[in-house]
Amino acid sequence: MPIKVHLPDGRIVNFPDGMSQEQIQAEVAKFAQPSPEAPRQGPQVPQERTWTDTAVDALPTVGGAVGGVLGGVKGPIAMGGAALGGGFGEALRQTANRFRGQPAPGTMTEAASQIGQAGMTQAAAEGGGRLISGALRMAAAPIYNLGLSASKALRTQYPNLARTGIDEGIAVSGRGTDKARMLRGQSARQADIAITKAEQAGAAPISTNEVVRGGDFRGVAGEAQKRAQLGMVDDTADVAARARSLHLKNKAGVPLTEAQALKRTAQSSADQAFRTQQRGGTIRTVDQQLDKATATGLKKAIETRVPAVGAINQRTQALGGLTKGLEDAEKRNHILSQLLLPTLAAAGTGFVSGDPKAGVGAGLLMAGARSPGTLSRAAISMDRAGKWKIPEQMIRAAILANLESQQ
Repeated sequence: MPIKVHLPDGRIVNFPDGMSQEQIQAEVAKFAQPSPEAPRQGPQVPQERTWTDTAVDALPTVGGAVGGVLGGVKGPIAMGGAALGGGFGEALRQTANRFRGQPAPGTMTEAASQIGQAGMTQAAAEGGGRLISGALRMAAAPIYNLGLSASKALRTQYPNLARTGIDEGIAVSGRGTDKARMLRGQSARQADIAITKAEQAGAAPISTNEVVRGGDFRGVAGEAQKRAQLGMVDDTADVAARARSLHLKNKAGVPLTEAQALKRTAQSSADQAFRTQQRGGTIRTVDQQLDKATATGLKKAIETRVPAVGAINQRTQALGGLTKGLEDAEKRNHILSQLLLPTLAAAGTGFVSGDPKAGVGAGLLMAGARSPGTLSRAAISMDRAGKWKIPEQMIRAAILANLESQQ
């Protein structure tokens, strides 16, 4: 009987019975060789990738991004979330490829290994990106402060000037000053509306005892006694007189809306005294302390009755401090000091070196880079990039681009 041999291309060849195995293998090898007249095939054209391919391959990256966000603020938890999300995305990718008839791991061990690798990659992207994001946000406040250049006294009174400007997106410029004033007015009106509604709902008036306790008049009196012991003017009687006068003029208590107005008057008086002292003027310390104590006592009492006003007042106060800093900066940052003088100085240097045009150009670039507007806008952009997790997503985009290039 003839010996039947199945060739790899599906053909069946019959060989005579009694033919040796070596002879059969030699003949089969001849069949496998292409014939001289067979047309030569050109280079294989790689299959074009589709949007579906890209979307499926992006599943681990998308899962890592979602997992990082769901992981929250803390880095280790976010990295764990990114690892879980990346691993889950890789599992979905493998499932989708099997469904589409595309290459996928052949064994459970290989599949688990790729899932683990995807998780580790996304955790590393999350961790590295968060380090960069944190560095950007940390550097933003000093850069903003450099542009604002607020006085030490103002920074002491309002320690979060830069953070307020960055969070509110207010650049150090004329428009920025106008925006700060507008937002401060809006915030103050929000507080007034909440207080009016509480008063109409039956909130009790504020007693003068609440103001005295809340403002720590006793502490002010104690400071006055210490100054008297040092031989300075004895202002102790003034503290007691202010408390008595406050009580006599408000025996029935102060309605909430009226208390809000009195609080702003006291705050304004204290601020005026503070700014006068900042400019070198002489202010009796006890008057400033009592104005501030009265405003503080009224503020605490109002917020006790209308808790929602507390956060609004904090924002209003912060915007008020920023507005003062911006107004001061606007007075300092005129065109002569910020643009003309640096340009002239650079032009002079360029003239000496034989290239005044290049000197002027360099001067303009330097003046622009160190201007308050440029510095503050750069700080705001850096903070936004860190807050919106842009570095993390840039790293993931690089991972995707690398995967695309390897296809």
